[in-house]
Amino acid sequence: MKVKRFHECPDCHRIVPYLQRKCDCGYVFSGGEREYKTCVACGSLIPASRLFCDCGKFLPMQRDTLTEGDVETAYQEGRFAGVAEERTRQEGEWPRFFRAAGLKNTFTGEPISSAADFYSWKEACDAAYRQQKKESLKNTYYFMDGPDDAPASVRGDFIESWAKHYGSSSDQPGRSEAPPNTEKPSSRRVMNTVVIIAASVLICALSVASLLQKPTVPTEDVSEAPPVSDTAPSPSTTGVTIRKIEPGDAVSFSNGEIVKYPVGERLAPLTVETTDSSNYCIVLEPLDAVARANGQMAFMILAGEEVNISVPLGEYEIFYTTGTTWYGNEDYFGKESGFYKCDGTFDFDADDQSVNGWTLTLYAVPNGNLETDKIPKKDFPVL
Repeated sequence: MKVKRFHECPDCHRIVPYLQRKCDCGYVFSGGEREYKTCVACGSLIPASRLFCDCGKFLPMQRDTLTEGDVETAYQEGRFAGVAEERTRQEGEWPRFFRAAGLKNTFTGEPISSAADFYSWKEACDAAYRQQKKESLKNTYYFMDGPDDAPASVRGDFIESWAKHYGSSSDQPGRSEAPPNTEKPSSRRVMNTVVIIAASVLICALSVASLLQKPTVPTEDVSEAPPVSDTAPSPSTTGVTIRKIEPGDAVSFSNGEIVKYPVGERLAPLTVETTDSSNYCIVLEPLDAVARANGQMAFMILAGEEVNISVPLGEYEIFYTTGTTWYGNEDYFGKESGFYKCDGTFDFDADDQSVNGWTLTLYAVPNGNLETDKIPKKDFPVL
């Protein structure tokens, strides 16, 4: 007896076949609902997670052969488990370090047992240091020369604020920049200032007079002048080769190379066969909630080659573009690009015993069931 799969509608609690994507009450299944299966011995309906039926039949979740999807799943599970174990180990390193160091918070007296406690103590120390420095500047006085050579005492925090305003530095203790000298200008200094102003006015007058004069250029000098180029000479480079990357440059690729990676795990098998002389870019566009969570995927196929690849679970539409020279995810195959869409939708799912995939042949075969339609570029998915 073949094992049949069902899932339960969360709205009306009706049990419907697993391949039915919409319940009679209108609910659309997303793949996360409660699942059931039939017992191969008595045909009873039991939850998909149970290993034993009420009749005593053992229902192991195993397969006779390993598929590429099985290997990919085992690899991903092992990788995630290793990352989680390493994260747990690193999170435990800080508490062990602080326990061994025996550090204490000098303000509260509490032991420092985590990185958060340490950084909190450090912020408190920095704030206390800034406050202590501010108080020390208030009690520090500097003696400076005031007007008429009269000494004046200035408090340290005033020097600090003055230095910040005028751009001077007074971080070193016992040293400060004096404010501008307020000594009254002498008569000699006033005379020098008058002389400088007069010279400046004279120079400006001579400059204006020279600009108003029209220059005379001999006719023979103009005729013998070298031609003037409209474009400025390009800067020269020594020992450096500069190449400007223009849009539309050809991009090399290998057979089966993924040019748009999905977000989710790639578990389901997909085989695509070609025989003509064109290269292909295959695009899987998500439809249902499971596929949208895993994201879009695109990969390349060389002319006449076959690709066996793993794709995420979910329901997708399949598009492809063909051509000879690949110019990247924006220009595709350039002006020779042809855009196509496969009829219908493609469901990649998995149950307790198998992972279901597809095999596509992108050329005419006798009694084939895959039809494609040529579409305009605006209807092709954006990578």
